[in-house]
Amino acid sequence: MVDQSSLQPGSVFAGDFRIVRAMSAGGMGAVYVAEQLSTGKPRALKVMLPALVADPSLRRRFEQEARIASLIESEHVVEVVGAGVDAASNLPYLAMELLNGEDLSQLVTRGGPLASADVARIFEQLCHAVGAAHRVGVVHRDLKPENIFLAQARRAGAVYMVKVLDFGIAKIVAEATTRQTAAMGSPIWMAPEQADQSPVTPATDVWALGLIAFYLLAGRSFWKTGNDDYATVPQVLKEVLFEPIVPASLRATELGRRLPPAFDGWFARCVARDPAARFADATEAAAALMSVLHGDIALDATYLPAGLPSAPPASAYPSTATTGPVGMSGTAPPAYVTGNVLPVQTVAPTGRSGKVPIGVAIAILVGVTLFGTVAAGALWWMTKRPSATPVTAFGSPQDASGPSLDAATANDAQSPSETGSSDAAPPVDAGPAKVSVNVHGPSTPTHSPPTPAFPSPPTPAPPAVSPPIAPPAPPPPPQRSLTDLANSAVSADWWTARRALEPKLYAGTATVDDVRLLLKVCKNQRDGACQKACKRVLAGRKP
Repeated sequence: MVDQSSLQPGSVFAGDFRIVRAMSAGGMGAVYVAEQLSTGKPRALKVMLPALVADPSLRRRFEQEARIASLIESEHVVEVVGAGVDAASNLPYLAMELLNGEDLSQLVTRGGPLASADVARIFEQLCHAVGAAHRVGVVHRDLKPENIFLAQARRAGAVYMVKVLDFGIAKIVAEATTRQTAAMGSPIWMAPEQADQSPVTPATDVWALGLIAFYLLAGRSFWKTGNDDYATVPQVLKEVLFEPIVPASLRATELGRRLPPAFDGWFARCVARDPAARFADATEAAAALMSVLHGDIALDATYLPAGLPSAPPASAYPSTATTGPVGMSGTAPPAYVTGNVLPVQTVAPTGRSGKVPIGVAIAILVGVTLFGTVAAGALWWMTKRPSATPVTAFGSPQDASGPSLDAATANDAQSPSETGSSDAAPPVDAGPAKVSVNVHGPSTPTHSPPTPAFPSPPTPAPPAVSPPIAPPAPPPPPQRSLTDLANSAVSADWWTARRALEPKLYAGTATVDDVRLLLKVCKNQRDGACQKACKRVLAGRKP
């Protein structure tokens, strides 16, 4: 460990750095806030273990590797302004730009899991730095949340700037010590090939990127031993190297979290124990992750941390999320500043749908039917009831001494063909009552048709009851095939097809037609990494 007594506030180190205060300490050494006397600027001074320069060859190697960050063409790599070995104390050091902010470990510890949009912004900048390093043949070897810093931006319109620390240092430490796990710090971010000293490639950093993405989205380590404060290094290595790697969504469910729908396939490819099965480098891994995270953003950020109210369903309001790339100069949402992921505040649309509920329609139909039946019965009773006083054909009271005819005889007597009378009235249904007919003699009946004084009105037919006409059901939405979606000119259709096809590609269940459709979608979206994966599968190789 660094001799702390020689680096007290006010002391001068390496002839150019006045110590202001201690900032942090770790397995590689200690970090101080110092003033660079030659420029007057505050710097971060990292003073490391003297074992790193125990012999002249290691010393030369340290000075060479310490300056390797200057070869990486990315503003997201921390700037190294000086490196060397202090002659007085024989301590190696790095002088870097002083950043204000916090690393990813501090961010997640303070605020919990991040939303997909925030992870997309961070990874876009992070993989810009790591991908640029891979293009010049540099592998970081020790990517972890503590080495990824969110600094306050120095540009207008930007809230934070991702900075990657310790490029080249991990390689020096690995070569200068025989304790491999100590060299890499915590082994929960270490790829399997680093444990058995196999060749290290850019795919080594891809392993760590997959674990970091899970950590940001779930707020916990993917490894069970990584969440156990009492786990030993052998226990961690056993889980990392030998135990089955479960799907990321299953592990997130065990932790009470939820991941984007297509994250499992991306994560499984990052943490394949065979380096050849992983993404080739950080640029390829980032391109695939962006499609996963942007698809989740388009679905309106399904994840909410525990304790916050659920957002309204996506069908209740129009989505305002964008599916385009997230610019690293864009303003971060307030959720990032506070460390929480807040639900989208929206107002559900109001208004009536125009449909009559089925219960109301049945009640109306039954009520109208009953009313019509009662009304018809009442009319029939009023027309069929007996007359209060029998009347004669001329309107006088019935003559009890005269002959009487029943209704059937009266109807027969009223036939015009028998009487020859042209003004005979039509037969009248008198009901059960007897109708008396006056005659002009006691023995000579006349056939004058009886005319009731108050003829009964005809019985009206019951009103027809028409059931209420229910509004027609809306036609079902047309079922669009994946081929139609892939051939569409609408970007949203391409994303729909891609979300259905891409998980099959990485799970190994896609047919040749599926892969060709996905290749067409990726060409529409100009996604080179996706096209490359499809072509590898069509050629009979792993994606």
